[in-house]
Amino acid sequence: MNLNLLRTFSKVVELKSFTKAAQALALPKSRVSRAVARLEDDLGVSLIRRSTRLVAPTELGVKFYNSIENQLHSIENAVHMLTEVSSKLSGTIRVSAPEDFGLSVLCPLMDKFQDIYPEIRFELIQSNTYLDLNFNDIDVTFRIGKLKDSSLIQKKVASVSLILAAGTDYLAKYGEPKSLEELKSHRIYGFFSENNLSPREDLLKQFVNIETQSTIMSCNSFSLLKQIAESNKGIVILPDFFFSVLGKKSGLKRVLPNKTSKKSNIHLIYPSSRNLLQRTRTFIDFVSQEITHHTTC
Repeated sequence: MNLNLLRTFSKVVELKSFTKAAQALALPKSRVSRAVARLEDDLGVSLIRRSTRLVAPTELGVKFYNSIENQLHSIENAVHMLTEVSSKLSGTIRVSAPEDFGLSVLCPLMDKFQDIYPEIRFELIQSNTYLDLNFNDIDVTFRIGKLKDSSLIQKKVASVSLILAAGTDYLAKYGEPKSLEELKSHRIYGFFSENNLSPREDLLKQFVNIETQSTIMSCNSFSLLKQIAESNKGIVILPDFFFSVLGKKSGLKRVLPNKTSKKSNIHLIYPSSRNLLQRTRTFIDFVSQEITHHTTC
């Protein structure tokens, strides 16, 4: 039995009017009338007498109304209670994310979420290796780049490009390259990923077609590359969101600002929505709306 039909019938009997019931339920009068007619069809009995002067329940309608009224109030109270509980989210959300993404983007997002829901706690697992959600008891994970086929939900929430950056003192001392050819004469630091979702290769080579042999060093940490740039040791490769959040406060400057790599997608990965707790679902919706403010240069 459709609960909305019962609720509509109850309101018509209570207010003795289709018009007043429609106003109370914020529905068109025609929809209220159809709902009562459908309920009568489903039950095979007449519940309401209709006339130009009077709207009143039949004898069976009165008995039916008296039987369901208390149960309807109990159900509505239970729904209201659950709504209040869900609006006061609490508990722990276990999140996995790549190390550099966690530092520059995810932590500010989690802080903002906890300002709204102060009873929420996070357990953050920073790992550049993809972790099995079920085995590691993870509620939601962030991944960047191409993904393998999976039974999990994969939701694109933002995108990221690679840029070049260096310390302002380094550029003042050695000059700012104006072309890829001039770039080759500088101290360059590259990046490689050990994520098992993608092959291990230097991203700088893909980005600017520079052989990895010309780099001073390659590593798997954008945080370390940022520190190298801040120490004015050379030119490094960074994600644009990493530079936008941290670089501008660190005396860094973009190098060859018109040169940007192809965008890679940032995905949220989580189990089927049927299995999500309310706090996880709310966090996913929040991140989907807010993340662009933290990933744009």
